[in-house]
Amino acid sequence: MVYKDDPEIGLFYNVVEDSSIALMVHDVAKSEEEAFIEWQRGITRLASRFPGYQRTLLFAPKHGAHAEWVISMHFEKPGQLDDWLNSEERNQWLKENKQPFSAFKVEKVSMGLEHWFKREEGAASSMPPDWRMVVVVTLGLYPTMILLTQVINPALPRMSLALSMLIGNFYGVAALQWVMMPLVNWTLGWWMAPVAKVGWLKSVGGLAIIGLVFFLVYQLYLYAAPPAA
Repeated sequence: MVYKDDPEIGLFYNVVEDSSIALMVHDVAKSEEEAFIEWQRGITRLASRFPGYQRTLLFAPKHGAHAEWVISMHFEKPGQLDDWLNSEERNQWLKENKQPFSAFKVEKVSMGLEHWFKREEGAASSMPPDWRMVVVVTLGLYPTMILLTQVINPALPRMSLALSMLIGNFYGVAALQWVMMPLVNWTLGWWMAPVAKVGWLKSVGGLAIIGLVFFLVYQLYLYAAPPAA
């Protein structure tokens, strides 16, 4: 099906791209708007040289309204956005081009697993790389599903498969949200930063610990599971 814009009522269709977005709000006086736009051109030109950069959108305030300009900067992947936000080039450029409007707060927007991971207070970007999020979510999910299939489901009264699956899914998500992921954040928070921050030795050591936990959970399952008929 082809969707068409309807300008008469202000309805426009856009394709949602798999991107990671940084939102920035600048307080810009009317007399500083031209200088701000040139300043934004400069930092955007620098960002465009980084891998994964897609585009930057400027949202100007309505004439006579508040003086807040909203900037959304788009990168293809969260890790690429992190590289830009934490780069020495960006930090150096901001130091060399300080302006009254150059103080701003960065807020990252994404739709992945990031909501299960804590941000460092005051950090512009602190989300773990994608592959680490997948590893630790699987680490939380694996024992949860074993407990569900070996303990919770057998304890439930006889019911339809659909109702049993509904209860099991509710339990699994609740356990991840309030038990397993807070535990993972507490025990492995030191490992979930990018390799450049953690260092290769700790990065490999963390993987070894996670692999050992997977192995122990698997062995516990083999020990506790009833023998096949």
